[in-house]
Amino acid sequence: MTKILVIEDDSLLLEFLEEVLKREGFKVFVAGNGDKGIKYARKHQPDLILSDINMPGISGHEVLRQLQRDSDTQNIPFIFLSGKVEMEDLREGMSLGADDYLMKPVQIPELIKAVRTRLKKHRELTKKYRDEITRTMENLEKTINYDEFTGLPKKAVLEKRIKEIRLGSSFENSVALMIIRLDRFRGISDEMGSSLIKQVVERIKKTTRIENEIFWLEGDEFGLFLPNNPDEKKLVTLAGKIIKNIRKTFMFDKQEFHFGASIGVSRTQIKSLNFTRLLAESELALNYAIEQGYSNFQFFEPQMKKHVFQRIRLEGALHRAVENNEFVIYYQPKYQLSDEKLAGIEALVRWEHEEFGMVSPAQFIPIAETNGLINEIGDCIIHWLSP
Repeated sequence: MTKILVIEDDSLLLEFLEEVLKREGFKVFVAGNGDKGIKYARKHQPDLILSDINMPGISGHEVLRQLQRDSDTQNIPFIFLSGKVEMEDLREGMSLGADDYLMKPVQIPELIKAVRTRLKKHRELTKKYRDEITRTMENLEKTINYDEFTGLPKKAVLEKRIKEIRLGSSFENSVALMIIRLDRFRGISDEMGSSLIKQVVERIKKTTRIENEIFWLEGDEFGLFLPNNPDEKKLVTLAGKIIKNIRKTFMFDKQEFHFGASIGVSRTQIKSLNFTRLLAESELALNYAIEQGYSNFQFFEPQMKKHVFQRIRLEGALHRAVENNEFVIYYQPKYQLSDEKLAGIEALVRWEHEEFGMVSPAQFIPIAETNGLINEIGDCIIHWLSP
């Protein structure tokens, strides 16, 4: 029920206004002075206030002034009642935020019209603000949870999706997560990259025929969540199709572009489902796939953790190897088959480590290329070969 507060020191007029407004279906609170009016406004939070201006003690202007300072009451529509309206009083009331004035003696039709008009406008204004707040919140949620360019849900939405699956599905079922990363894609300009990424997403959607289970993880990396008990054979087929279709030609500004994709896959039963672990295992499988050569996929295996740990140790040792000159040069002669004469000598770099022994270039060169040490190793070799 709509609530109205009437503040008036004339008891007869107060009783009259209360009766008229109650007959119109409003819930009415009455206060005989400004102090009570402020107290009731804060307590009952009325939808509209009618107040006399000239009252003993606190005037109507002061009532409005105090209510305007309070965030709980500052937006309540406020109509002044006055036996006479001086221009100065009118200006002061409007500057304080009054919505309307009614002259005494109050005419019932004029009173009801003014009250209903103010209430309607206030409802419309409140609805407008609420709609704007709702739109702002929706836009904020979209910005937080969805990628601007692809429109795909982000990692937080994937985490929520996985939690829902865990709560609502049979523990005997399984799920899988594929992480797809584009090969040799990083470094492409923003404008070109955004267009190509959108094309990649559309190609993944057409290949998988899945719309709402594709997620943007970061940059050129996407997650494909498969919640319906996928078997290994189907995952192998799907991963192969994705890689094959991404390797097809992309176009931007009449230019052709070619790149591939590597995929890491982790599969687990719902009873063991954990978002952080599933994501980490898929990432491990992806990194292992990239190490084996671009444009392939790998399923997560527990021994991959040991492989990654070993790689981390090798990478740390490689930094020290550059500083400590742990590399050695082997010279390999090259002969011409036609006359078996010496045609030249090939210099081969080897890494001799006190713990790992002689480390093959096949092990440390890919690491050096990834972390940027390859240039320093090259400088060292050139320095050693220089006379």
